[in-house]
Amino acid sequence: MPFIGKEPQNHYITPTKDRFSGDASTVAFTLSRPVALPSDLEVFVDNVQQEPTSAYTINNTTLTFTGTPATGTNNIYAIHRGGGMQTLQPQDGQAGDFSTVNISSDLSVTGNITTDVTMTGTTPTLTIGDAGAEDTKIVFDGNAQDFYIALDDSADDLVIGLGSVVGTTPAIQIDENQDIKFAQSIGVGQAATSTVGEIAAQTMKLLGTTPTLTIGDAGAEDAKIVFDGNAQDFYVGLDDSADDLVIGLGSALGTTPAISIDAAQLVTVHADMLIGGATPTLTIGDAGAEDTRIVFDGNAQDFYVGLDDSADDLLIGVGAAVGTTPAIAIDENAVANFPNTPTVDTAEVKFAGKESIWVPAGAMYPSTTNPCSDLTQVETTALRPDLKVLDFATGADDFAQFSIAFPKSWNEGTVTFQPFWTVTGTNTGTVAWALAGIAVTNDATINTAFGTAAVTTALAHSGTSNDLMVSVESGAITIAGSPSTDDVCFFQVNRDVSADNQSGDARLIGIKVFFTTDAANDG
Repeated sequence: MPFIGKEPQNHYITPTKDRFSGDASTVAFTLSRPVALPSDLEVFVDNVQQEPTSAYTINNTTLTFTGTPATGTNNIYAIHRGGGMQTLQPQDGQAGDFSTVNISSDLSVTGNITTDVTMTGTTPTLTIGDAGAEDTKIVFDGNAQDFYIALDDSADDLVIGLGSVVGTTPAIQIDENQDIKFAQSIGVGQAATSTVGEIAAQTMKLLGTTPTLTIGDAGAEDAKIVFDGNAQDFYVGLDDSADDLVIGLGSALGTTPAISIDAAQLVTVHADMLIGGATPTLTIGDAGAEDTRIVFDGNAQDFYVGLDDSADDLLIGVGAAVGTTPAIAIDENAVANFPNTPTVDTAEVKFAGKESIWVPAGAMYPSTTNPCSDLTQVETTALRPDLKVLDFATGADDFAQFSIAFPKSWNEGTVTFQPFWTVTGTNTGTVAWALAGIAVTNDATINTAFGTAAVTTALAHSGTSNDLMVSVESGAITIAGSPSTDDVCFFQVNRDVSADNQSGDARLIGIKVFFTTDAANDG
């Protein structure tokens, strides 16, 4: 029959049959092509036609039975009726007006859709493109300005941009690694009056396992973040010419810097630094086996305070190299050592160390057993020094004794001694001296044996009458009795005739006893 306008074009589909085999359990089967209406399909089980919607339902290409078909080979078949797929074409110059169009398969549209389009279903999907090597896009055709969302196929980027041509004037690009690039400034939560690039009353978060904000494009230019304060601005930026990260005052990079970090990770502080808090702490070092230091870079002279890690000492010294020219060294026992004699207001400071006590012959007394001679006063020449001496004979070992109450600062360790002596004549023979000690504490018996004696190296007399002879310092003497604070130490001295060859009497003038302190005083 004749039509006004364009004649509808009908495209008929050849009837087809799908066969399935029942297994008494499967209820869903896949058809060879989609079906829009249940009436477009005739379904038979064991040659018995099934009632649509009651015995089965159809969703696109899925045929689902309400019951379980019996077991059989190809005992289920479905006949697709030879219906038509119609393309509706409105009259030239007129828009088509279709209130509802249901599409059961692919939709191809040439021209414009002038009404709303709704996609329904469990997973509605709009696919633009056919996997070909071409750009695809959605263009928003505005009154004054167009925008697009598109796939730039050559770059494999999703692009949101200005205009209608893919790749021109991009604003946002997302690549295959999900990296996002912004071609211009970013505005977040902008008020109606705000300018592009402002973030107003909003917080921007970078999420993910390794969130990264990159400022710059590896070009030879400075990059910065400016904090625009009410009264004062601050910046964090890359000074590209110096290759420094700079934190500073103001908004101009490089002006009024506070902290700079160079390519070698050297941190420079350009102003005073304050460490606050309840327990302010500055830690230098990371527990590694290396020296650490603070260097005072003076005009004419540098100084340092540093940890000498190899010695486990804190050093204060001259220069910049730890360990060179130390002035004070503090070890792990909190003992301070002074390589040079310290002074306070030009007076030397007493510190722990080796000290001595002079014991003259006049403070000694001959032993009851095997005694030396009694104390004798010898005149050298009238009105010149007289000597108070104890004479020790040659035939056998003679003994004398004395006692010392050491200061509390004594470390109660070993001692040494140095004898001062002469002889009765001018014989040049040698003389050797020996000393032993015993410590007696409160409420302990004094009747205790002396410890092992130490013997000096035999020294030859000069051969000049009344010449003063000073023997070398002895080896260490261990005082018996385990010395402690407030002990009295008794000593016994003798001439060791088995170790010398002096034919005359040896005259002992006195002994210097050396001991070590571990405190500066007896406090």
